[in-house]
Amino acid sequence: MRSAVSGTATSLHPALLSKLALPFFQATSTKLPLNREVTGPYPSAGRYAYTRNDIHVLTSIRRNPYWTHGSPGQPDGVDIR
Repeated sequence: MRSAVSGTATSLHPALLSKLALPFFQATSTKLPLNREVTGPYPSAGRYAYTRNDIHVLTSIRRNPYWTHGSPGQPDGVDIR
């Protein structure tokens, strides 16, 4: 079964993506660079993982294929434009 969520936001908090990326929302690798933005996929320990980050264009979050604890996340993923 494939799920999808889409919609149009009339206003978003300017720091939404920054807040979602905070360490207490997602475990991240200590090997990630601190001096530049990561634009490709990177390791995740949760149900979802960032799979794409085109700066100021598109950020994609999808189910982590390596997640084995409990039920898989719902929906399959989210694209933030």
